[in-house]
Amino acid sequence: LMSLDAKLGSVLLLTRHRQYRRRDASRMHTQGPLIHHHKYSMSLFRTFRCIKDPHSRFSPEGLWLSHRPGRPFPERHRSFRFLPLVFAFVLVTTVIQFPGCDDSLVNIDSNELAASLTAGFHRREVSLGDGSKMLYTVSVPPLSYGKRYPLVIALHQAGQVITPYFSEAYLRGLVEPGLRDLGAIIVAPDLPVKAVSWLDPFSEEAVTEFVSKVLKLKLSWPVDPNRVVITGYSAGGFGVWHLTDRHPGLFSAGIPMAADPIIGKRSGTGEVPLFVIHGSEDELFDIQRVVDAVDELRSRDVRVEFVIAEGGSHTAVYSYVPTLRQAVPWLKNEIWVPTGN
Repeated sequence: LMSLDAKLGSVLLLTRHRQYRRRDASRMHTQGPLIHHHKYSMSLFRTFRCIKDPHSRFSPEGLWLSHRPGRPFPERHRSFRFLPLVFAFVLVTTVIQFPGCDDSLVNIDSNELAASLTAGFHRREVSLGDGSKMLYTVSVPPLSYGKRYPLVIALHQAGQVITPYFSEAYLRGLVEPGLRDLGAIIVAPDLPVKAVSWLDPFSEEAVTEFVSKVLKLKLSWPVDPNRVVITGYSAGGFGVWHLTDRHPGLFSAGIPMAADPIIGKRSGTGEVPLFVIHGSEDELFDIQRVVDAVDELRSRDVRVEFVIAEGGSHTAVYSYVPTLRQAVPWLKNEIWVPTGN
């Protein structure tokens, strides 16, 4: 900012100098030559101090119009009225460009998403606005021309990861077997490098923007916008609670597993329906807190289905497959009835 300040101050003062040179050229015929002090390195902050002290040798008057003895200082030029506005505008636009303050760094490249889908498991990546990549594994069922399929976003456990395509094992071991009868396109993204968890604003924007852009690519991604589900285990379950609360219009249902509940402000039948799964022997997150949250949501008229995975331990991730399968008829028969299967 100090470097920018110095440059801006120099530009403004140089502009003033040129204005006074044009004016003084017309005066030389009648008043004689004037002496100019060229202080182009003066900073904008110093300019403000000069304005406060009109008798300073560095004031706008003393800088540009070294007057003859007995000649009063002229009035300040009217253009100085806009100096604070100019400074505020440059400061704001500069701060907005700082990486830490940019709210649109995700900027997923739609062209990278446009590649056609074929049946099977595929590793893919998409570029983000900060120069990094978001890796994801996608499971695609056999596709038929003209048909639309459900879209499932699967958030993995463990938060930050080092192994590329960490989510693939979670997709193959739990989500795809558990939701296979749904016939859905399932996307399991790796947590973006810049994010610290699925609750991070950056990861939140990455997930929501990914879904939004996929829904626009109707030729490449034959998905039904009315049948978008988000699921997650442990840290991913936290993300499900969080995102369904903050983006109720984007998802038709949420399936959090083995995670502490985040009730938020949700209330009423207009909220995202939830199929909550929790292990009876979860060592990390007490099942009673989940039970209390489910009761609270039901008292608010939120649609919640609660299923206990009997004997389920937090570390036995893939043992939740049979319990997750119970979400398929719930989605087809209770949540998606208006849009069909």
